[in-house]
Amino acid sequence: MDGNALRDETVAGLAIRIADLGSPEICLATVLVGDDGPSRRYVNSKHCTTKESSLTTSTRQNANHSQNNSEPMGMARNSKLPAQPRCV
Repeated sequence: MDGNALRDETVAGLAIRIADLGSPEICLATVLVGDDGPSRRYVNSKHCTTKESSLTTSTRQNANHSQNNSEPMGMARNSKLPAQPRCV
């Protein structure tokens, strides 16, 4: 199985389906807790692929999260949005 070809086919098909529905705004929302480089790259790659299928993206981040915090979502909701990932 060619994973890249499957991804490309899926993204192209999704873009067509979204266009057929009148291009409603659909958003992939992510929350990054902490400042882990590999996690950031993974989320950025998902956002770039998402944009290829005509979806919008939004990321919330809290770099000061500690493992003992019981409300990471509340903290992330109140943080500023970082710059959107650069897709190449």
